[in-house]
Amino acid sequence: GWMRALDLRDHKTAGHMERVTRVTMALGERLGVTGPALKYLRWGAILHDVGKLSIPNDILNKPGSLTHDEWRLMRQHPNFAYEMF
Repeated sequence: GWMRALDLRDHKTAGHMERVTRVTMALGERLGVTGPALKYLRWGAILHDVGKLSIPNDILNKPGSLTHDEWRLMRQHPNFAYEMF
């Protein structure tokens, strides 16, 4: 559900979470991550951008380049995600 909500909100990165999750899981398995740790790794990959829900639409969907201040806010999305959980 979180992945779909983010894909609907941020059209420019549609499918991004699925790709990140697929690569993360492959890497985790290759590194020997198993059991609950592999499950948590998957959740982290899925939820890594959930903080973008806190980014204003005019910045998230802005055509063209972001300003320095807009990038500074955009880079805060992992912190926003952490605060959500």
